[in-house]
Amino acid sequence: MDPRIALAVCYLMEGAGVCGGLIVPSVTGFLISSALAGLPFNVINFHAMREVARLRPLHAARYMGLLTALFSIGQICGPFLVSTLVHVMASETRGLVLSLVIAGGALLVGAGLYVLIRILWPVEAVLGSSEMRAALRHRREEGRVS
Repeated sequence: MDPRIALAVCYLMEGAGVCGGLIVPSVTGFLISSALAGLPFNVINFHAMREVARLRPLHAARYMGLLTALFSIGQICGPFLVSTLVHVMASETRGLVLSLVIAGGALLVGAGLYVLIRILWPVEAVLGSSEMRAALRHRREEGRVS
């Protein structure tokens, strides 16, 4: 399967997981939503790391660290945001719904950024770049690439 199609399916699964709690507001809906939102995360994360290595091969570790730090900030701020919205809104249900809408919007922004990256830095342009050639030459000298 084409990795781009697989990534699109993962984004759709994760989006369905986030919005699933709105569609089926029950414990069963929550369990299904959790599975749909959690399972594709590792695929998306792996693909993001691969894209970093493709776009910035000489500085991949630096950008991977930045991606990890940004993910960590989201993991810390997310529960605080949900808790605040649940307490501030007129009802807990409205706070939770708004939280899910914000999370779904964040996924849409992420998918849009992915599309923008693919348009601005197509595979052909990156593979022909001098930075990529230098990285491949460096890896060959180290014996990591044949």
